[in-house]
Amino acid sequence: MKILSMPIKKQWFDMILAGDKKEEYRAVTKFYTSRLVYKGITHLKFINGYGRDKPFLVVELKNIIIGTGKEEWGAVLGEQYYVLGLGEVIERGNLKWIILMELLNTKLIKFLCTIMKNQEKM
Repeated sequence: MKILSMPIKKQWFDMILAGDKKEEYRAVTKFYTSRLVYKGITHLKFINGYGRDKPFLVVELKNIIIGTGKEEWGAVLGEQYYVLGLGEVIERGNLKWIILMELLNTKLIKFLCTIMKNQEKM
């Protein structure tokens, strides 16, 4: 397994984690060509943020092509990118903030439902 680490914005990180985003885009530059082309990369490690405890995902790399991307996944219309085809998320790390947000959202929803039920009784 050969892993390439890449930074990623939270919006795209969350979509990949949820399984909604199946491609990542990188500019066709010397920098990315030197890291992606003929390197035998099998997995991508997406890192969101800075510091020791930053959240990360390790995702299978299915393929790399040069093409246009989808605007809803961050591509600019008509621009050429390295289109990185994403497979399964095989590892997750430092996702404490996501677990906390899910817990807070669940408690908030239950609280709001309780308030709405109490208002219906009045």
